[in-house]
Amino acid sequence: MADSHPTRAAARADNAAAGYSRWFGAWLRQTEVPAPTTGTTSSTMYSSAEDLSQELAALLDGGRYGDARILQPGSVEAMFEPRVQVDGSKGYAMGWFTRPLVESADPAAPPVPEGTLPLLVEHQGEWGNSHTYLAMVPSARLGVALVINGNDTAAPSRLKAIDTNLLRILHGQAPVPAVVHEDWLQRYSWAVAFGLLLADVLSLWLVLRFLVPRGPAPAGKRPVLLAWAAAALALDGFALWLCLVYAPARFDTSLSVIVRQFPDVGISLVPVLALAILWPVPRTVWLMLAMRASRAAP
Repeated sequence: MADSHPTRAAARADNAAAGYSRWFGAWLRQTEVPAPTTGTTSSTMYSSAEDLSQELAALLDGGRYGDARILQPGSVEAMFEPRVQVDGSKGYAMGWFTRPLVESADPAAPPVPEGTLPLLVEHQGEWGNSHTYLAMVPSARLGVALVINGNDTAAPSRLKAIDTNLLRILHGQAPVPAVVHEDWLQRYSWAVAFGLLLADVLSLWLVLRFLVPRGPAPAGKRPVLLAWAAAALALDGFALWLCLVYAPARFDTSLSVIVRQFPDVGISLVPVLALAILWPVPRTVWLMLAMRASRAAP
């Protein structure tokens, strides 16, 4: 595996392909995504499809590649033995998921009895600008290594459909159209972030419109100013709750990962957060001073 490396720098020196991310749900753009360092080298590796296929060939041959013995057959069996049950048919082994190979069955035919489908051993990995899929059918000594230098973080199920359709084609079945499983917030997170940014820009314009000194505010407009100030505070509170509480909990990740892995979201979300954190206090103080000046005016 001469073209496999634990660090991005080494992979780039070996002519690793640039990664692409889908921006605004419309087009792919070459995008830099920060490489995680905490998992190196236990969970991060840059490899070519050829190297990965050689790894699969060795595992399917009981740990032997050519004339070299890399692993004992018992070690390979232990790697594929599921120790945790994920759901009714899916298990987790040592870095590999196991499940029945449903892609080998004709979807139009009656359901096959449980336990008659071949066992599939698979592993998937992805960042914001790449997608990798490895699969093995030990009973057929079949291995699949798929490496794509692009990803759609808003709807990664589109690329996952390629994984399963490859298995269908290899087993004589017709591919099926991709079905997007992600919820609306993930699919349109860029639009939500852009909408929040527009709302914050409108808030700034209203500050310039109502709070820049133009003489005492008429008494009839004070309730309007108070209502606008309350709405602005509610907007800031909603943005902070959505970005710091709801979205990290909903996607089981942190805000920093969201900003880095969703670059089209980050370009709107960062200024939204900056305004929501830094602007409410001076804006409220400014409003209170303006209201006090209007009450003191003759």
